[in-house]
Amino acid sequence: MRWPSEWSHPSALDLVRNSPVNCLLVEQKSPLISEMRKRGLTTLAPAVAPPEVTVVKGEWPGVRVSEGGTSAGPTGVPWVDSNGWAVRLAGARRPGKTVWVDTPAPQKTVITATAYVLAIADAAMYGGRWIINPGDKPEPATWNRMMAAVRFFAAHRAWNGYRAQAVVGIESSGEELMNLTARQNQPYRIVNGNESWEGLKAILYAPSDGPGAEMRRKLLEFAGAGGLVITDGTWAEAEGAAGDPHSRYKIRKVGKGRIAVGDLSDPYQAATDAQILLSHRHDLVRFWNGGSLGSYLTAPASGKGALLQIVNYAGRPGADPVSVRVAGPYREARIQQLDDKPARPLRAIQQKGAIELHLPAIPVYAAIELI
Repeated sequence: MRWPSEWSHPSALDLVRNSPVNCLLVEQKSPLISEMRKRGLTTLAPAVAPPEVTVVKGEWPGVRVSEGGTSAGPTGVPWVDSNGWAVRLAGARRPGKTVWVDTPAPQKTVITATAYVLAIADAAMYGGRWIINPGDKPEPATWNRMMAAVRFFAAHRAWNGYRAQAVVGIESSGEELMNLTARQNQPYRIVNGNESWEGLKAILYAPSDGPGAEMRRKLLEFAGAGGLVITDGTWAEAEGAAGDPHSRYKIRKVGKGRIAVGDLSDPYQAATDAQILLSHRHDLVRFWNGGSLGSYLTAPASGKGALLQIVNYAGRPGADPVSVRVAGPYREARIQQLDDKPARPLRAIQQKGAIELHLPAIPVYAAIELI
């Protein structure tokens, strides 16, 4: 937790007593440092992270609101700020380290309990931890909700070891591609050439300098085996014979698969095109009336079952009922929200190769275990 410098009286420390908070980022001139340490709290300078921690600079998660009202993307979908892609990328680049998300508190804004919980859930869903950054001192009810959320994710820390499920891979320099692909609830995996590409059906490769010899070989091998490579590099244009054209891409056949070469400078358009080029029949997750929902699909190492985590970035349920289809041989589902004690069964409709779920109202966060 980032300790506000104006909280200088020892009684302020009663806020974190008997709470999950055990580490405070505090200015070295603070008169409370000795008292913090007496209470068993670790103190760190705000700019210094432990060696086992990676800090990413984030933004306050939620639906972006402009002066004229809610801001929207090119298709009218509410524009969502999320730190999920940054948490995942930091974890992929520095495996084994804990990822902390440092988000400044919004200025001139009253931060609600829901907004605080949303910040915690947005980082935790992807395996990170939000550095608690209170603007003003939270009301007791607000603080209790925040700590309940922290305890919930601590109790389910095993989920952080689950593997992302996806049919789309995105090369690790495509940061905005990751952000906007996730915004479409299209599961993706981060690839850099060193990991297995098993299960992937398409790879978005956008670095301007093109692939090195080994990555080039692997991309061509992936396409030749039936995969789709989407790239903006001229390196691929001479490979194979011309295939069916696309309005924004030159599509060439390579073995059993395809390479689509086009302009990926607009990441929103590129993320949309990838889903169309691949075809919706390969979607692992499909929402109806999803609106401001974000999702993350993972599975345990055993490969049995899956976990679909959902965050509502609007902080309140929408007016229309929401349903979701998840591809896979699942027969049962259990849902748990932050205020629930045990998970409860969720009505499931069996489809060929998939399961469809009609969701209850999700104010902030839900975890659905698929069996």
